[in-house]
Amino acid sequence: MKRGGFFCVLASLALTAGFAHAQTVIPPGGSVQSTLKSGEKRGYQIAAQPGTIVVLQLELQGGLLFAQSTETPRRILDLGSGGELLYAVTAANDGLAHIDLSSAEQSRQASLILRDVTATHSALDREHLLAAGTALARADMTRRKMPGAPDGPTALTLYDTAAAEATAAHNTALARWAITQKARFLIYQRSRYVEGRALLQQALALPDVSDTAVQALVWKTLEADEYFLGNLQASIEDSEKALALYRKNGDVYWQGIVLGNLVSLYGEAGRADDAVAAGQEALADSEKTEDPAGVVFTLSELGTLYREQGRFEEAFEAFRRATAWGESIHYAPLIEAEIEKDFGSFYLDLGMNGEAETQLRLCLNHASTDSQVALDARGMLANVLEHNGKPQDALREYASAIAVAQKLELKPEEASLLLRRSATYLHTDQIAAAQNDVADAARLADELKLPALGLDTKLAQAAIYQHTCASCPQTEDLYKQALTLAQDLGEREQEATADAGLALVYKSRHDDEAALNAIAAALAIVEHSRSSLAARDLAASYFTGRHSWYELAIELSMQLDKRSPNKGFRETAFRYTERSRARTMLDAIGAQNSQTADLQPQLRQRILANQAQLEKQKAALLTSTDPKNIATTLRSLYLEEEALNAEASNQPGKLRGNWIASAHDVQQSLLHPGEALISFSHGSSHTYRWLITSSSTTITPLPTKNVLQQRLTPLLQMLRDHQPALHPGEDVQAYNTRLNQWNRNREEALLAAGQLLLPRLPPSVHHLYIVAEGSLLSVPWSALRIPCGANSCYAVERFATSIEPSVSIAISLARMEHPDRTKNVLLVADTISTQSQATPQWMHLAALPGTHREADAIARLIPAMYLEQLRGKQATVDNVRSALRTDLAIFHVATHTLLVSGHPELSGIALSSGNAHGAAQSVLWLRDIPSLHAPPLVTLSGCTTEGEAPSGEELATLTQAFFYAGAQQVIGSLWDVDDDATATLMTGFYQQLLKQKLTIAEAIRQTQLSMLHNHAVVSDWAAFVVNGVQPAGPHIGGN
Repeated sequence: MKRGGFFCVLASLALTAGFAHAQTVIPPGGSVQSTLKSGEKRGYQIAAQPGTIVVLQLELQGGLLFAQSTETPRRILDLGSGGELLYAVTAANDGLAHIDLSSAEQSRQASLILRDVTATHSALDREHLLAAGTALARADMTRRKMPGAPDGPTALTLYDTAAAEATAAHNTALARWAITQKARFLIYQRSRYVEGRALLQQALALPDVSDTAVQALVWKTLEADEYFLGNLQASIEDSEKALALYRKNGDVYWQGIVLGNLVSLYGEAGRADDAVAAGQEALADSEKTEDPAGVVFTLSELGTLYREQGRFEEAFEAFRRATAWGESIHYAPLIEAEIEKDFGSFYLDLGMNGEAETQLRLCLNHASTDSQVALDARGMLANVLEHNGKPQDALREYASAIAVAQKLELKPEEASLLLRRSATYLHTDQIAAAQNDVADAARLADELKLPALGLDTKLAQAAIYQHTCASCPQTEDLYKQALTLAQDLGEREQEATADAGLALVYKSRHDDEAALNAIAAALAIVEHSRSSLAARDLAASYFTGRHSWYELAIELSMQLDKRSPNKGFRETAFRYTERSRARTMLDAIGAQNSQTADLQPQLRQRILANQAQLEKQKAALLTSTDPKNIATTLRSLYLEEEALNAEASNQPGKLRGNWIASAHDVQQSLLHPGEALISFSHGSSHTYRWLITSSSTTITPLPTKNVLQQRLTPLLQMLRDHQPALHPGEDVQAYNTRLNQWNRNREEALLAAGQLLLPRLPPSVHHLYIVAEGSLLSVPWSALRIPCGANSCYAVERFATSIEPSVSIAISLARMEHPDRTKNVLLVADTISTQSQATPQWMHLAALPGTHREADAIARLIPAMYLEQLRGKQATVDNVRSALRTDLAIFHVATHTLLVSGHPELSGIALSSGNAHGAAQSVLWLRDIPSLHAPPLVTLSGCTTEGEAPSGEELATLTQAFFYAGAQQVIGSLWDVDDDATATLMTGFYQQLLKQKLTIAEAIRQTQLSMLHNHAVVSDWAAFVVNGVQPAGPHIGGN
């Protein structure tokens, strides 16, 4: 929650040079009405005897102002509309008393009335007022860190002097203000909350002299202090009192700020409706007062509220709107920095480290080095760097941030940074350093008495104990204390962390059932938070970051099943496997038949604006030689697009994938005679292979996913390489000798992989469904060597294979009904570029003559009335989109595919640019594919289209994209394949499919067998795989 400092940013920026120093005369005993434009500075003078003290009453009517005289340093007047204060100034030798006022506003006017009230005050009172004002201004120099400011102890003495002099002058309002300013200094600059509260209570105890604006400031400050002390309800009550006083004064500006604070206060108290209502009213107030900074502040508060509640979709929308508003505040880079920091924090929570790092580095570019915003950003950047495998860089950022926190005397921030650095030390086995940091943080937490900080300290202490002695009673006690505190505070994410920690404690004691219950509680919180995410990437990133907890749940369930079979634990393990796998895609499949709500005009306008920005950036991407920055912008725009689409479809974002398949469901709803399913599930200590047939289930433990990856990597690299590279100076005989050995090594590796992954398959199996993740997604299952009688053979010689994102998705696809399709095949090939910049400049795409032969051969197999071809200049993005809106059975595309690992926003299908649209229309981008209407079968006859998504959640491959678009089966490739070999395989496939009427998986198998018998190399025929479940058709033209 942002307190105190955010809107002082504007004040610190306000006094600018370049305005004419206009002089306004105040008649003795009279008054003037004055309005200052943004940044304007103006002088006021009143005639008096030299050396006489003149007293002016300043009646503020809106806007922030600076006041300054010869004797009194510049100070901010932030009481708001309705505020009144007395300002004393001595007449100079020229017989004039001078006061300078300047606007601290940057987008609106500041107004006030200046009234000469000298005659109503005695000479002694005027001396006391001058002394009070001078002392208060000098003390505030320290609070605002101005050049030449007194040191801290001197400033505290000056605040006391100001209060005493104001009391001597019988000015209760000024005394109350001086006491309040001292409290603000102690709270915001020294973190001395208890002393600050006592001072504020002292200020409130002074008599009511109708100084409503000052009293509102006291309550507003007390609200923040009570919050820092952990007294949430008291903080809310104080804030509501401040709000009532600002409303009484008609001060819409400060009313909006208090409402912005109430957004987060109500949210933490579980008053979600009140929080949203406060946010909406605050937005309206900010717009009414023409205060874009207020809009940004409120949107940031709403975004933080939604993020803390796990409502990440709404958080993203709030931060996105704040960013858009922030771009209009060019005069306030620190406000831009604040928003970038909040956005970075949001992305960090979701595990989207690339986006987080981008936002945080932008923040550091805008923020001043020693500001609190820069401090927060450095702390989060350190977290990102650690996640990216750069612990030493992270430790350097932590050290810089901690030094700034100490310099600014921000003890809560210092303690938080110490805790986070302790985790980095712990991960690098620097136990002593971690213990020292946690001990220092614990002392600060005890001193500050902040419950939330105490919770984080408990979790950090527990983590260290767990690292050194997981089974010790102290470790359990600390996690239990943290769990209770998290539940009391309503901190759901910390509650989940404590539950997960307890699970590891119980596991170390071999109390697997208690461990399973604990991790189940943690995962229940994870899934509740994920259910709020309608945007695909947000849900995927959040889910992936907690994947290790699912692995622990699987491992515990399997260990319990081993000790207590037939008690349902293996079924629990299977369900946890399914719950961790491709849930985002399962949601999408469940939503494909949902109805879209009518669009409101404002929403339609936002969608059109987003689309325009996307097209602009995609066009720039094609011509850029360095696409990194554009890719970052595109990812943000795609997130926005998903949020808008979710809003347009009126989907609440709930888990439509609540149904999770069981092993029994596989047997009842998916498998037919002669079929089996293998599902690989990663536990924390093993990988488990589930072999399910129509009548049995067998589970085999395998090595961990990391060990499997190490064993499979050399084989997968050999298959991608096709053959070894020629060494410099190597003759033909030497190369052939090395090639023969290389082929033998590959066959041995295929045999070892087959023995590891596909042992003891029932001889009756002729079709195998395979559900895998991680590195197993890159395995060419049909090429693995398995037992065939006394010898070994390729798996393709025994059965067909289909790859499934998850068991639940396979069953959902099998159950899905498709309407009759009258127009059957769309064939896209022979793509060309009619302009020099029609394909990405960072990609080098060679001609593919084989695609022409492939397309001709396929076209000859299909009656013309059932075939639509888009070839050459006709194969544009617009034409493909239009053709896919019609009823189809098959979409076949033969061209270059662009798959950039880790960057789906740079991936897509290379098409023709046509004559009209040029570069902007030459790529069907991966992120645009889910919006298409894909037919049941999509064949991607291009280079690598499969790729690897770490958890099956992220939209990272073309295959996934077409499933999101509605396809039921997708044929894709695991690696780059020779042009001629691809043409041969695709031609054979359609002959088997259309003429022999085989299933899709069997048609691919028969084609691969034919190529194998014709001595094609393994890499040429094994690359293509079938994903998904066979649809009811297609029946090409009823033929």
